[in-house]
Amino acid sequence: MSSGPMQKQVIEWQTPGADDIVFRWPNENFALGSQLIVHEYEAAAFMRDGKLMDVFGPGRHVLTTQNLRVLTSIYNLFGGFRDAAGQRDTPFKATLFFVQQKMFPSRWGLRLNVRADPQFDTIFIPMMANGGYQFRVADPPVFLQQLVGGLSSFTSDSVNSYIRMFLVERLTQNFAKYFFTEVYGKLEGVSTQAKVNTAEAFTQRGLELLDLKIESVDTDDDSKAQLNRVLGFTGKSSDAFLKAEQIRIMETFAQNPQGGGTMGGQMISVLPLGAMAGTMQSVLTPSASGPQVVVQCAKCGAHASTDSAFCPKCGTPLKPTAGPNAPTSAPDPPPRGAASSSAPSASAAPGRYAACPYCGKDLALPKTPKFCPYCKEPLS
Repeated sequence: MSSGPMQKQVIEWQTPGADDIVFRWPNENFALGSQLIVHEYEAAAFMRDGKLMDVFGPGRHVLTTQNLRVLTSIYNLFGGFRDAAGQRDTPFKATLFFVQQKMFPSRWGLRLNVRADPQFDTIFIPMMANGGYQFRVADPPVFLQQLVGGLSSFTSDSVNSYIRMFLVERLTQNFAKYFFTEVYGKLEGVSTQAKVNTAEAFTQRGLELLDLKIESVDTDDDSKAQLNRVLGFTGKSSDAFLKAEQIRIMETFAQNPQGGGTMGGQMISVLPLGAMAGTMQSVLTPSASGPQVVVQCAKCGAHASTDSAFCPKCGTPLKPTAGPNAPTSAPDPPPRGAASSSAPSASAAPGRYAACPYCGKDLALPKTPKFCPYCKEPLS
């Protein structure tokens, strides 16, 4: 704090931009007797050490100890607001914020995975939504306290991004409760409910959400085609649809095994609409005899045929998809050292088994796995 009197000044936010919500006065030294001009639809607030002190509404204010009651009480505790002669014209230090309280229009947009339809509640598709919203600062002290704690920069872009960020977060939580067909078919009703569910978050931050609209809801082209198949499917159940999709993709590969349906020529997901719960994921892999359905171990990521009871790499139990050849349980292995009718022949390559020597199951793999996928006995 300076030991001499400071020149009185006129403090005013002269040229706020159309999108400017908050302005931080560049100088933190103020002299008693200075004039503070607050325009209509504005508020000005002094803060110190992150705490709100004194707030001023529209009008012309001369800064005195009478209208700076909170700052005055704090400075008087430390003998402040006095120069060497004991006069109260010593400059004081604080941070001054101006806040515009007019209505601000803005835009929002988001993308998330939602359930496709009430009759297919395990099938997810991406949903892209956007729209507009209008808000204003209803409680400047609360807004500033929330803002100071959440931001390190007070530019217009950072403040607007801060507001848009928590709006999108709330909307994402709200839309996750809906099905895609619900949002798409009832935009006005969903918009109204989203506004109700989001308004409280604005109030907690000193803001008022005046309006919120969903203007567009869409998904990508691949999901549109598959959504049409979902809605036109007569089975009316997620499991039946997923099985039908698996058969459809297998038939596509059978007709064109060398086509562009593989990802890098290796595999393609059978369930592009969403993931099934469980410990494995079904995929298709091309082979000389056509596409084969395999499962992927959730622990190590290795692939195994759908009738495998255990992962051939790490031995983790699998839960294969249902199929005509899928066993209900793994067969009991014979005692170690017992001969098997499918024991490897002398012509078999060293280190490779054509069949498991314990359970006799045909392996038919290019490389012997560490564990038998049917009885879990170690093979290497």
